[in-house]
Amino acid sequence: MVARFSACCIASGLIFLFSGCGGGRRTESAQIGRPAPEFQLRDLSGATVSLSQFRGKVVVLDFWATWCQPCRQSMPEMEKLQDRYSPGMILLAINLAESADQVRSYVSREKIRSRVLLDEDGTVGNAYQTTAIPMQVIIDRDGIVRNISVGGGFGLGRRLGTDIERLIT
Repeated sequence: MVARFSACCIASGLIFLFSGCGGGRRTESAQIGRPAPEFQLRDLSGATVSLSQFRGKVVVLDFWATWCQPCRQSMPEMEKLQDRYSPGMILLAINLAESADQVRSYVSREKIRSRVLLDEDGTVGNAYQTTAIPMQVIIDRDGIVRNISVGGGFGLGRRLGTDIERLIT
């Protein structure tokens, strides 16, 4: 049943993202071993957040949407990683192409503690080539992409935790 949800979400994400979410042309994209594309997004309180403000820390970007069941399942795992590796790691949960009100309602209802950023037009998702969600991108202290992981599933926290721990120590 979980596999069916995952396949459905990935397929839905592909259709959603390739049907025009983010539009525009790519000027920079995320690649392992290369600098992470810089961005500025607003969080749920309206504050502007940029990737560069977290230089010196390991950053995990978690691309997600409220309608994605695997995203909903992976969010608690991501928050556990945040709790375990803070303050050396920062988790930025980047919601793709949903309204602030919709995301705010979901975050409140589900008691999400992560810093949620709004990529309402999909520009950042496009720069990071989010062909499916959930998708996590691990960026080292120097701003270099070290891992890109698509999907959730059993052992997600353990798999990502291994990479995070190696980068923090």
